[in-house]
Amino acid sequence: MLINNKYKIEQELGRGGMGTVYRAFDIDTNTLVAVKETIILPSEGEQRKLKRLQREYQFLKNIQHPNIVRAIDFFEYQNTHYIVMEYVDGHSLESVVQEKPYSLTVEQQLEIAMQICDAIATLNEKGVVHRDLKPANIIVCKYRGIPKVLDLGIAKDVQKSMTMLTRPGYVIGTFAYMSPEQFNAEASSKSDTFSLGVMFYQFFLWLPKSPYHATNINEALEKINNMQLPPLALQTKNPHALHASISEILDKALLHDIDKRLSVREMHRCFAALLGREVKTSAPKQNPKTNRVNRSKVTSRSRRLDVAKKRHTGKQQKSSNINSLLLKIRSRFHTPQTYIRIGYIVVILILAYFVSDHYVKSEPKDYFRMGQAALSAKKYHKAIRFYSLALQQDPQNAIAYLGKGKAYFECQDYKSALSYFSKSIAIKKTSEVLFQRGSTYRKMAQYEKAIDDFRQAINLDKRNVGAYYALGFIFEEKKKYQEAVDICTKGIEVFPKNFHFWINRGFYLSRLDKDTQALEAYLKAIALRENDVLGYRNCAATYNSLKQYSKALSYITKAIELDKDSTILREIRMEAAEKLDNTEVLLEDYAYLLQVAPTVDLYKRRGYLYFRLEKYKSSIEDYSKGIALRPLSYSLYLGRALSYDGDKQYKKAIKDYQQVVKLSPENYFVYAYISRSYTALGNSSKASLYQRLYERKRKK
Repeated sequence: MLINNKYKIEQELGRGGMGTVYRAFDIDTNTLVAVKETIILPSEGEQRKLKRLQREYQFLKNIQHPNIVRAIDFFEYQNTHYIVMEYVDGHSLESVVQEKPYSLTVEQQLEIAMQICDAIATLNEKGVVHRDLKPANIIVCKYRGIPKVLDLGIAKDVQKSMTMLTRPGYVIGTFAYMSPEQFNAEASSKSDTFSLGVMFYQFFLWLPKSPYHATNINEALEKINNMQLPPLALQTKNPHALHASISEILDKALLHDIDKRLSVREMHRCFAALLGREVKTSAPKQNPKTNRVNRSKVTSRSRRLDVAKKRHTGKQQKSSNINSLLLKIRSRFHTPQTYIRIGYIVVILILAYFVSDHYVKSEPKDYFRMGQAALSAKKYHKAIRFYSLALQQDPQNAIAYLGKGKAYFECQDYKSALSYFSKSIAIKKTSEVLFQRGSTYRKMAQYEKAIDDFRQAINLDKRNVGAYYALGFIFEEKKKYQEAVDICTKGIEVFPKNFHFWINRGFYLSRLDKDTQALEAYLKAIALRENDVLGYRNCAATYNSLKQYSKALSYITKAIELDKDSTILREIRMEAAEKLDNTEVLLEDYAYLLQVAPTVDLYKRRGYLYFRLEKYKSSIEDYSKGIALRPLSYSLYLGRALSYDGDKQYKKAIKDYQQVVKLSPENYFVYAYISRSYTALGNSSKASLYQRLYERKRKK
């Protein structure tokens, strides 16, 4: 599925209260991204969800940090809102702790903890409180071991009013990791300290769940308020020299007294010190609003006195240290030879300073590199300014025109982007710039020009994989499926092990009703990636089309083993199971889907299945739930009425049959059912009455 004409959905990664997250392929940049999908309904609660989604995007966009997932895009597409984020190939800290216990050394754990603290401290220093820190919201990169903080959906900017987003007294967070004050809706930056303390306590001890794990909010509150966690150093199964120090740090992070509790930055410095590192950047001035919410203000005069005392003491200490150092140097090096050597060194340094200063001042600024740096940092307006200055220095710099075009493209100023890509091509035609101009033509719906540029890009560089993808997508949009197949075939000739080319080829062949050939392509894709859901899913859908339902069931079951939370996979499996009349699989999938996202259609379908199995009470229950969601659906009343009949609850059946006639008078056959129910009750007169009504309606 292609959304926003740019992101090709590949696989569901997970789902939660705010929506579903997918892995997707950005066809413009040839990179993998994570796409968070949220459906917003027109209700007050749902609009609050939209505001939280918008806030999450703004936080991720505005806060650039190597340990916080980057935001790339935010848009609405077909009444659904999407955030596009940096894709991180890794595992959540939760899964690392639960599935790979003791897989990291204490030093590696400290490194991860230190980086997480640095990220959260940066958030706090910008006036943002995360409020939902837990192992599931930290992802550890698979290869480099770098942690990334996820999910700022409920983060709070304490410098702005939250009255529109959080109801008074409304508790936000995950109970087992929340600070005591959060239960009173009084989150502050030191609430994040407490949550990190709980998370790190679990992490360093490799506990599968939070030490405050509870089944409900009251139990969690009771534990957090009254249960003193034993020192970490006394609990570890594999003692290490660092555990005692880590234990002291966590004890200070878990203090209930907010004034005495460490800040996240202080925790960061403590962890860094244990690793023998110095945090060079001094903490910025603390925003008073990120401190405890209900703290009484200290008078400014007492603050000034405290600061003055600290400065005076610091100056005395610094002066004493310098004097001591000078005395040591003097006693060791106080010789005539030393002074002569020092003189030579000073003269050389002075000459070097003036010479280097002359050359630095005379060298023009490298605006081209500054433009490249700004483009890489996604500061597009700065990039445009620097590239413009670079082109004043060198009007024939084709790469500067290319970079400027890219910056305009990202700003969605496609007309300007097109102009600069064309100028770059006029100086030097390359595969990259042709691909960029083709992408711009595509955005402007000038498909023939886009196709021409993409073909030229491939002719210049057969390994320009993005050009093959883009051509395939254009042909798909224009329903020219055979041409899409042909371009995939050409791509496969160059990249025979490219999984996506085989998947796309299969998809385009299926659009041509060439299911057997499509199946061959999907099987080839599976051979290349045995643990990718997409190949199995598409194989199953194709086997369904070929009416080979047993094979479809086998492949889709394998897909579900790889992605247990996907609703799409369950729907495909149900299609095969219904054809095979495999009630066991059907009931399993109905149960899962209704637990995740109950709908009228699902209740109706399972109600009918129970009816066929003569499990009338279960059927009645499902139809009743469907009616509660859609009270004006005559088909639901009809299904429940038939189930009441089967369960010999004839009076209830008659009542539902009459509701069917009321909602849909053209369904006259229901009179025959009413007649049958009255007959079962022994009321022959009413049975005859409704039988006559049925006969009269049928003749008309």
